[in-house]
Amino acid sequence: MLAGAWSHRLSIGIANEDLNTPAFGSVFDSRRQTADWVLTRDLAATGTLSVGISSEHEEGRSLDFGALAFDRERNTQAGFAAYSGRFGVHAFEAALRYDDNSQFGHESTASAAWAWQLSPHWRTRLGWGQGFRAPNFNELYSPGFAGLFAGNPTLNPERSRTLEGGINFTPASNQRLSLSLYRTRVGDLVAFDGADFAAINIAQARLDGAELAYHLQHRAWRFDFNAGWQRAQNTSANTDLLRRAPRKAALQVSHVSSKGWLLGIDGTVVSTRADFGGDLGGYSRFDLRSAVPISAQWQLEARLENLLGRDYALARGFNTPGRSLSVSLVWAPESRKNAF
Repeated sequence: MLAGAWSHRLSIGIANEDLNTPAFGSVFDSRRQTADWVLTRDLAATGTLSVGISSEHEEGRSLDFGALAFDRERNTQAGFAAYSGRFGVHAFEAALRYDDNSQFGHESTASAAWAWQLSPHWRTRLGWGQGFRAPNFNELYSPGFAGLFAGNPTLNPERSRTLEGGINFTPASNQRLSLSLYRTRVGDLVAFDGADFAAINIAQARLDGAELAYHLQHRAWRFDFNAGWQRAQNTSANTDLLRRAPRKAALQVSHVSSKGWLLGIDGTVVSTRADFGGDLGGYSRFDLRSAVPISAQWQLEARLENLLGRDYALARGFNTPGRSLSVSLVWAPESRKNAF
């Protein structure tokens, strides 16, 4: 907590990726460091103001059969401000962001949202937003795998606009049902849809869809369900976007014991998707997850993915992992309020 009514949060992140594929003589290394500083002030009864800055440094290097394919780095600096407020039964949000990317220049984006509490149980909402995304190094420079899924150094950044509306129904404090409809228009969409699956820009793309979500908390049990319907089109060529499912659904069920032990199962169902050479078959997948508290700040977590060992593909000709187990030790301070 800073002096006065301001509070702040500082986040620092480091992500490294080392991918070695001897069969194709390919080595890909990437390094990313991020820092975000957000200041927040409560404006009495009128709302909340947040301002912040963000910094990101990226490095990427790739070897193709021992030869240096690329060695690049770039920096992105950003500033942003957001306001959220409530006036009676109406709530508002507005945000502005400015990005300065050393490779692709600067871009300003904005978003706004409004919600109306119709009754204690019903709420309707409407939102609009702009998006900007620079291609990552893999999309720009990756040599691919035997010439497939190669990057493209001439890619342009994506720019998008989204309009979303929806309604929420809260029959009880432990239940929530929501329906959302959205329409997104993307210029220069980055997709591996070119010859030999190479990365290209799709001049104009359209994504229209609906999402249904339900949440239930009953004593020690938690249930979360969501289903989505989407029509994703390359409007420049009047074709479907590749590898995007028109229908999908997910269910998460978890239980927390009196000792704080968590056990959960996640299920996902995905419909048939278009791809080069024919459709990719639909699939279902189940994962198990668990968490055991060791102390107030330490927790042991485990996840068993693809429980039934299903064979499925996200892209034609490329396998996905079979059954896999991961175990992690997580540290989380009891309270972050006094971190600064």
